[in-house]
Amino acid sequence: MFHMLSIFDLADGTDAAAFEESLIAFSDHLVDVGLLHSRGALARRSSDTPMDTDDDRHQVWMFMSSFEDKQQCDRAYEYVERGEEPCASLHGAMWSKMQNGIFSCWEE
Repeated sequence: MFHMLSIFDLADGTDAAAFEESLIAFSDHLVDVGLLHSRGALARRSSDTPMDTDDDRHQVWMFMSSFEDKQQCDRAYEYVERGEEPCASLHGAMWSKMQNGIFSCWEE
């Protein structure tokens, strides 16, 4: 499996429920077209513990996307970049609700 962690802040004026609704619509679409294996839950960071040692990032929200392999992840990226509908609208709706995004990938 190949994974991507998305860590970000919500855009000003956006609440978590609105973001999650757009995240579900976008990720469900990617699953339907065979470009995403699964997506984890939307999670809120808990930095008020000594176990959280990441002092370089202050983003509050995160979720993990899982792909069958790196090739599926790369195909998903290319699909989003092409800007075709309905992907463009679904991605845009989600993207407009987040800011300060950082994305990290790893392979099992």
